[in-house]
Amino acid sequence: FHAVFSEQGTSASHMAAAKLIDALSRCDGMDGQDADAVGAYTQVTLQDMANEMGEELVDTWISLPKHKQPASWAGIENPVCLLARNLYGHPRAGLYWEKFCEKHLFAVGFEAADGFECMYVHKEMGLFLSVYVDDFKMAGRASSLPKMWKILGARMELDPPTPMIGNTYLGCGQVAASPEPRMVAARSTLFHAANTSAKLGPDDQPKVKAVAGATKPRGYAYDMQGHVKQSIDRYLELSGTPRASLTKVCTPCIDDHMLQDSDFITEGVLALEAARIVLKSLYVARMGRPDLLWSVNSLARCVTKWTVAADKRLHRLMCYMEHTKDWVQTCWVGDPITDCMLFLFADASFAGDITDAKSTTGGYVVLAGPRTFVPVGWICKKQTSVSHSSSEAE
Repeated sequence: FHAVFSEQGTSASHMAAAKLIDALSRCDGMDGQDADAVGAYTQVTLQDMANEMGEELVDTWISLPKHKQPASWAGIENPVCLLARNLYGHPRAGLYWEKFCEKHLFAVGFEAADGFECMYVHKEMGLFLSVYVDDFKMAGRASSLPKMWKILGARMELDPPTPMIGNTYLGCGQVAASPEPRMVAARSTLFHAANTSAKLGPDDQPKVKAVAGATKPRGYAYDMQGHVKQSIDRYLELSGTPRASLTKVCTPCIDDHMLQDSDFITEGVLALEAARIVLKSLYVARMGRPDLLWSVNSLARCVTKWTVAADKRLHRLMCYMEHTKDWVQTCWVGDPITDCMLFLFADASFAGDITDAKSTTGGYVVLAGPRTFVPVGWICKKQTSVSHSSSEAE
């Protein structure tokens, strides 16, 4: 026996794709903008998409709020009407909207970008586009942007495009930022060391002479301050902890050797509320605060088996977040995209978890150049088996 389930989901929009588009928009001769689709899903009729996909339309009946019902419905008990447009909540709403967008994007020359869902490239006009439900983020040749927005606007109803600075995409805001010269110099040293596999001594100077006279790198920052404050406020609310208890600490994690053996087996006070607090912080760590990721991931693994040790770890994390809540992730681009490279920095701990002696893998991907540094993505993942040496863990 087997069952055939209809495809009801939609593809995921990648954080890494959005960050690469943000970086591309800062290169010379390039620009980038965001635009919202008006009404999003409701631009699509169910019948049109069913015909497009070669499906038989199954009628969907819905009820309307009282204030939306026409006068002619008065006196009818629990009236319903036939759903004509693609409404959020319909089992296939996301899929229909995605197919609707792709139909029009492919018609004007966009192609799906290899390796990324919901990311498209227009090779002739030199443009990249990321689509997240009703949010459209496009970057590439500055001269091509207004032309393509006009072309898309003739096929889909879009709001006027806006600059990336001051806008929010995937829940993360962008703000203007000027990277400190010492920071640019340090990352330049790192780029040349990684690019040449050479070990530079403390007296070696960054190789910035090759770009002497170049324009100042274009800086910007990903601002998650609002999410950080919301995470802290939720912790204080659900735990009943006074804000004064959030003392300043240097790291977001606590040394497990400072915990008692009983802490790892006794149920924690926040066992019922832990998921609501930790998962709020998880998005912050994934989107713009990699310094939080190890601590948040460690806690996320404990939400179904919460202990006193987890209570103490969470309090430590909140102490750290309280005193770094104004931190933002600063990026800058000062090179042609052809002079930039993707670098993966990887490492692993060895037997870092004292409860089962398992190690943790970490990775950090950046787009870098002589005067460019843009973190694209990062991971922190506990290994599934026990390693017997540091080299095996790595």
